[in-house]
Amino acid sequence: MAFIFTYVRAGNRKQDIWIYLLTLKYVVSAVAAASENIALSKPVSSSHSGYGGVPERGNDGNDNPLYSGNSCVYGERTPADPLPWWQINLQGLYCVEVVAVTNRADAYQWRLHNFTISVYTEDPTTTPTAVAKVCAVYPGTVGSGVREVVPCGSRVRGQYLRFQKNEILYYDALQFCELEIYGTVSSLDFDTSQCTVSFFAKNPSRRLEGTPLSDHVETPVQCGSLCHQNPSCFGFNFQAGTDSSKGNCKIMSNPGSDPVSDPSWTWYHRRC
Repeated sequence: MAFIFTYVRAGNRKQDIWIYLLTLKYVVSAVAAASENIALSKPVSSSHSGYGGVPERGNDGNDNPLYSGNSCVYGERTPADPLPWWQINLQGLYCVEVVAVTNRADAYQWRLHNFTISVYTEDPTTTPTAVAKVCAVYPGTVGSGVREVVPCGSRVRGQYLRFQKNEILYYDALQFCELEIYGTVSSLDFDTSQCTVSFFAKNPSRRLEGTPLSDHVETPVQCGSLCHQNPSCFGFNFQAGTDSSKGNCKIMSNPGSDPVSDPSWTWYHRRC
């Protein structure tokens, strides 16, 4: 089967995640990894901890929203880190797709507000020049006891994920009761080996405008393979042919554009 449509339910909550994945040749299963919380019990650190809110509470599998349940992280600002952060080492390179964070429910619920989730290939605590790839910026406030599901942007891949406040108010602190991460294993680079895969979000009846990097007549899987081999490829437009599985394939590299409506085309956005 060339295409896999995957329905992933994160935990037993009512927050549902729909992901389209395009598989390349020789890839048997890319779905199981995407449904696993890859953050669970991985090594963590933070800029500060207090009141028993050690960083290990943030990914121990205990999502009790009560602070008395020994499940919540707590961190204040410090002179070295005026915007407190919590960080996890995923112990391998991943394409991070979704992050879910559970807020405290008994008091100070407003503290889970205005934060950024970033991914790094190098540890930013030991490599100050490490480049942050922003998964998401959350400008609002998470509700009391709510498990907020935050999807990442495109091409967010790395080994270290950092959760950081963007502002600190009076009596404010970095505080949450569980953070989950959902993603898939990624290779170090975009090579052409059989065990390396790119993932694409399928957008039916959409087409990305612009001048293509190249044009081909291929199957969707072959088109995805060509995109996979080109680090500049942002995704591909595919228009099905009438007589075979092959069709028009346009390799695209204009991430600043938004896809437009076009019933005869399908836009495959390269997620990672």
